[in-house]
Amino acid sequence: MEHESRCVALAVLHWQVSPDGRFAYLFEGAGTFGAQATPVTAEGGTLVLFGDGDSVSISSAEEGTRFWLVLDKPLHEPIAWRGLEEAS
Repeated sequence: MEHESRCVALAVLHWQVSPDGRFAYLFEGAGTFGAQATPVTAEGGTLVLFGDGDSVSISSAEEGTRFWLVLDKPLHEPIAWRGLEEAS
């Protein structure tokens, strides 16, 4: 599931999710991501990986934030950086 969202200034969003892979990419603004015990503060142009758990929490900063939230099962496949290379 993909979801692009915009948080207004000082908003708090909370989703109940499956314990599979999830991350958020910030387009603009800033916010705090994760549980109250271990929050991560990030600014635009940052990718935030969420740890294990059954919920995702996002709090926007005063200027608000625009982000893309992806919730899905991880593939457990290697990443092909710069595309696939042919064997010599």
